[in-house]
Amino acid sequence: MQDAGKALRQGPNRFVAWLKKRHDLIERNGGNVATQRLIERGLFTVVWKEFGGKPRPVKRLTGKGIVFYAKEFGVRPPAPPSEALLPGF
Repeated sequence: MQDAGKALRQGPNRFVAWLKKRHDLIERNGGNVATQRLIERGLFTVVWKEFGGKPRPVKRLTGKGIVFYAKEFGVRPPAPPSEALLPGF
């Protein structure tokens, strides 16, 4: 989430706080989870991973989510990586 905030030219913690204020992220089981409507729209994915013996939600902003929030902020979404920059190409 912090990398997404940087990509959208927002401070990393500022972006997460903004999502919480909009109620796009909610507190569940010791972590922030995207709302179901945003997961169903394909803006976020959530997987559960174990940290310190306890399961915790790990959310990821999808490419579609990056574009959506870039429009909300009025910034240009980051360009996808060029194949020329990927190893092995």
